[in-house]
Amino acid sequence: MRNNPRFISTIQKLVMILVGKWFKNFNNQTLTAVYKTYSFFIEWFFFFMTQNILLSIIIFRNCPERAAELFCYYIQYLNSNICSLLSKRKNMRRIFNLIFEHDERMTTASNVYTKYTNLNKKSAMFFFTSSMFVAIYWYITTFKISLSTTENDTTCVVQKGISYQLWYPFDMYNKCYPLTLTLDILLFFTAILTHIYNKITPVSVFIFALGQLKALQQRLRQIEERSSDMVQEQNMEFVVKEIIECIKMHQKIISLMSLIESACKEIVLIGFFTNSLEIAAFIVYVLTSNIFIRMVVSAAISALVCFQLFLTFWFANEILVESVAISDIIYYETNWINFDKKAKQLLRMMMARAQKPLCINLPALGYMSMEIFKRIMKLCYSIVTFVKTIYL
Repeated sequence: MRNNPRFISTIQKLVMILVGKWFKNFNNQTLTAVYKTYSFFIEWFFFFMTQNILLSIIIFRNCPERAAELFCYYIQYLNSNICSLLSKRKNMRRIFNLIFEHDERMTTASNVYTKYTNLNKKSAMFFFTSSMFVAIYWYITTFKISLSTTENDTTCVVQKGISYQLWYPFDMYNKCYPLTLTLDILLFFTAILTHIYNKITPVSVFIFALGQLKALQQRLRQIEERSSDMVQEQNMEFVVKEIIECIKMHQKIISLMSLIESACKEIVLIGFFTNSLEIAAFIVYVLTSNIFIRMVVSAAISALVCFQLFLTFWFANEILVESVAISDIIYYETNWINFDKKAKQLLRMMMARAQKPLCINLPALGYMSMEIFKRIMKLCYSIVTFVKTIYL
């Protein structure tokens, strides 16, 4: 019976399935076809509803508070749409296939792999619970009138659900009220699940790569310990074989990071601007809104997005640091001075490869690290200051 932990947690799997991004095919062909149809519907429903928000901003521009709130959600949903569409590319599928294959190949999970598998589960649980808590509170406090109202309201309906603030080519309060309510609830769940998926996915991929680096470091440290009981000749043969296996492992990690870069580079680059604008938009709304509950919810959303971004960039930064640390581990934590010539040559080659940090290199921004996160916060501050100076 298999006791090894699965890297993809139950929560992450559930979110991926519900949002239509589960990369494994089902055993039943009919079920696979139905799921593809469901995935197509979820994706394009969210896309068209997001564009309807933009249309509604233009139509209801005479109501500033209504337009301001819709603009906040438009930026947030547009960011989710872009990231969701980019994450469907083949390279992202290949990354998850590598994770699935790695789980299947493992006969005995190492302590390092178990540690980072648990870390991935905890991060997925954090993203899910924190996002759902804020979203449900927002839905209850903001959408409560939507669930009971049936009267047409010609005033600025900022207290109603987001679907009641949108423009529709039908009577949303009387004849088509059930349809409006259905769209309201469906948009809420689609938006929050897509948001959670977009936050969980890059962090999960980074944690997997970080776990592989840590496993490689542990294996390098244990070379001498595992060969200490052997006679001299066998000892050197084992050392050379272990170093070769470490080099192969390092090559796989380099390939994995190259794949991650090709899959996530555009997502992170676009997110640099859209996340900055999203956080700034909610902060500006907090400064301008006269409704206390809406101020609290908007402040919570902006704080949550900031912290989720912090975690994403922190794990990316850890990969950068730990990838370069391999050469230091070889030099300071292995007994390389007692190894034979061949072993030393192999270690030198591995140290040379480790000089180049493994991370996502963003055009015009540099390596994905905590420095980029600081730039996002500075850009948010600049946007808020500009809007406050000009319009407030």
